[in-house]
Amino acid sequence: SSFTGHVGIGVTAHATASLNITNANQHIRLNNGSELGIISLDSDGKLDLWAHGDGETIDFRTGSGTGTVAMSVVGTNVGIGLTSPGAKLDVLQEARVSFANSNQYTLRITNTDGNPRILADGSAAHLIFGTTPSGSATATEKMRITSAGNVGINTTTPAHKLSVLGDQLIFGDLLLEGSANSFRTISMNTSDGSDNQTLSLCGGATASSARGARVEIKGNETGGDVNI
Repeated sequence: SSFTGHVGIGVTAHATASLNITNANQHIRLNNGSELGIISLDSDGKLDLWAHGDGETIDFRTGSGTGTVAMSVVGTNVGIGLTSPGAKLDVLQEARVSFANSNQYTLRITNTDGNPRILADGSAAHLIFGTTPSGSATATEKMRITSAGNVGINTTTPAHKLSVLGDQLIFGDLLLEGSANSFRTISMNTSDGSDNQTLSLCGGATASSARGARVEIKGNETGGDVNI
């Protein structure tokens, strides 16, 4: 059958909509003889697009002719820019997360040349990493890479290429390398600007003399001595 004008099913025809269907739980069934597709709206206002069956596909297309698949839902995987997603979310080339609409501050996860990149766009933008401590429900910052390229662990204001607040364990060699006729420095600074720190090089896991040989270098306020 063919109709001209507006059609209403279960209700009078809508003034502007070509088709108006009204029911407490309404749906449209599309059946090609072997596959079933359903568009439904339940009484709570939940809209479902349902490709009935295991591993079925729902494609969202744009453009003219046969169109271009912009997003594809295959089973329980979602693909953006590709039609065969291999993960819960599979994005071809680049994904962006912005602070606000048309905002310069953007997180980009991109791979356009075979080299994965995580980029923080925007003037003086930092890249921040956080985890959730045991017993907490909120993640807190643990590491950041500043816009200047400094890395801070447990500090939000790293002043050097690597700034670490807390103890570090290096399993292996610590190599300090410079050009010819140059030197490298291991320095000790205190938050109050005093020079009374002691650098201990120990044969054990702590600065205890019971753990083996120990070399101590005293700060200026304690004489600047070297004790072995």
